[in-house]
Formats: sequence, C-alpha cells, structure tokens
Amino acid sequence: WGLGTGANDNGCNVAMMIDIARQMIKLDIKPKRTIRFALWNGEELGLYGSMAYTNKNESQLGNHIMAMSVDIGSGQITGFFTGGRPDILEATNKVIGEITELGPFTNIDIPLVGTDNFDFMMHGVGNLIGNHDPANYAPNYHAESDTYDKVDLKSLKINSAIVAAVTLGFANDLSLSLPRQSRKEIEELVKSTDLEQQMKSMMGIWDQWKEGKRGRQ
Repeated sequence: WGLGTGANDNGCNVAMMIDIARQMIKLDIKPKRTIRFALWNGEELGLYGSMAYTNKNESQLGNHIMAMSVDIGSGQITGFFTGGRPDILEATNKVIGEITELGPFTNIDIPLVGTDNFDFMMHGVGNLIGNHDPANYAPNYHAESDTYDKVDLKSLKINSAIVAAVTLGFANDLSLSLPRQSRKEIEELVKSTDLEQQMKSMMGIWDQWKEGKRGRQ
C-alpha cells in the first residue's frame, strides 16, 4: 500500500505463504492433490492479479477444489469465511475438526468481496478467506503506520500452522468434493446474499460482472 510498508496488509501473509511452501518442500510432503501457491499483484487496484489468473485458466477451474485467501493481517485466525455455500462450510468444519487444539474456530458462511477470493467465487470455485482477530490490523489499515513492528509474530506462527493444516486437509481428503458452480448457481448466490451491494461499492466490479468481463459466463 502506497502510504506505508504494508506489513500487515499484506506482507506478513505473503511471507507466511512462502514459508509454508518452503517447509512443505523441506519436509518432502507429497499431497494427494496439487497445491498451488500464488501471490497476486494488483489487488488494491481492482483484484487484477487473481482476475487474470481465473480468466487465463478458466478451462482448468473445474479441477480447482479450493482457493484460500489470507489477507486480514497477523492476528490469530479464528475461522474462515466460507462464501455463502453450505457445502464449503461443511467441508471446512470437517477439516478444521482435525486441528481444534489451534482454535477455537468459528466459520462464517457469508460471501465477501474485497480480496483475491472474489474472482474464484464468481467463477464458481470453492473459496475461503481467513478470518483474523483484528489485533493491529484495523487501526493501521492502509496507513503509513502499517509497519513491521505492528506484526503479531506469535500469532503469525500459529496462523502458518493453521493455514498449512487446512490446505493439506483439503489436498489429502479425496472424499471432499466441491463441484464448480454454474453461472445460474452463482447468480442465485448474488441474489440471495448482499453480494450485489458489496460489488457495487468497489472498483467497478459489478459493471464488469454484468458486462461479462468477470466471472463465469
């Protein structure tokens, strides 16, 4: 973010993702499903990095079981937003059940706009957003004060274990099936939640969706 170093938004989680990938390689972990680590550019300008990925790889999205976004600072993860899809909520509850000692966790089944889960959601792909304790995130949001000293390193280490475990849970449990939603199902999600209002509030993404420039066609 232009005003500061972006330590909590989102440098801490970029570093965490890189280190999770590094540790999986170091431990020679071989998941049953492919895990793809991605750092998206252009998020603050309009979610353009993840938009480009989903558009370019649209033909492969039916093979994507889950897209997880971690973008709300370094406070401890208290659960996940599961996108307004009961099937995702059920699957996430199952995976989280294996790591209750790192909780407590409460998963919230509502769709959110504003981070890089969005284009996956609008393409019908299962998606999660980590929900964090606010810690130092909100007071320093998009501010010059978002500096390294605000990062909660203890919680960040716990979060790395949570994210790694949830990622591996989805990758290794082949009984978890989250079929890609059709355009009709996505439109119903928009109608039955406040997604339309969220989309209209930012970055012109509602117009892009209606014009067929974004999401599943």
